[in-house]
Amino acid sequence: HLNIPNKKIILTHYFKSFLVRLKPG
Repeated sequence: HLNIPNKKIILTHYFKSFLVRLKPG
């Protein structure tokens, strides 16, 4: 199970990955 502080890190990771997908190439 993940700790609460780790949730913020994971959300940031997914958010960055989402932004990368929006960029062409």
